[in-house]
Amino acid sequence: MIAYIERPGWLNFLIGLGIGAAGQLLITVGLMQMAGWSGPVLTLLAPALVGINAAIVARNGSGAVGMAVGLVATNQVLPLVDPAFTTPPTIDLVVSLAAAAVGYAVGFGFMQTRAMPDFMRPPAPADLARVEAETRTMLRGIDPTAPGAFERATVLLRKVNEQVGMHSMWAGPRPTGAEQSPPSGLLELQAELIETARVAALNAGARRVTITSTGMGGGIDVQAVFGDAIAPDEDLPSTSLDVD
Repeated sequence: MIAYIERPGWLNFLIGLGIGAAGQLLITVGLMQMAGWSGPVLTLLAPALVGINAAIVARNGSGAVGMAVGLVATNQVLPLVDPAFTTPPTIDLVVSLAAAAVGYAVGFGFMQTRAMPDFMRPPAPADLARVEAETRTMLRGIDPTAPGAFERATVLLRKVNEQVGMHSMWAGPRPTGAEQSPPSGLLELQAELIETARVAALNAGARRVTITSTGMGGGIDVQAVFGDAIAPDEDLPSTSLDVD
């Protein structure tokens, strides 16, 4: 599987520019002057291959702009460097640019289908900030004394558990050797939701509230037992913590 790489737009532009210029040099000097090729091979096939390679390396739309600039600039500069090279007719240049663009689109589409899925990418800071803001807003709307508060709190807690597990999966060792942990904001939300769910369950008449760990991902669940006691030791509400 091909890893997902993010680069600044200007860097992708330069990558496309370099590949476009190198590709046009290869077409003009190598294929046309040395090999003596001509026709559709030079105007269609070769530029399309240049576009595919530019897309595979750049992996970003801005690379297509750099590639086009590299192709056009090289076509204009070569006749100035050596009179043996002539500027191609405008129609040939347009056809070559179109073929390169098609090749880039094909290569870029291939890279998109082979890119790392979203669930395998590290969570973006902007996504984390949005999740925390939305969760805090919903948490403020939960009244522990209102009917259904326990259910609302536990549903929201599961969503936070998913985020904690996601960040735990991508957390790695720091340069100092200490292990990274999920963002403190998520852990604070998790703790607040646990307490909200516990209080809501007791207010709703739960006779037993149990807080348990869901595993290695850092998730924590709150479970409550309602109804009449079926054994003497279940007569009074209790809270227990069982974290592996």
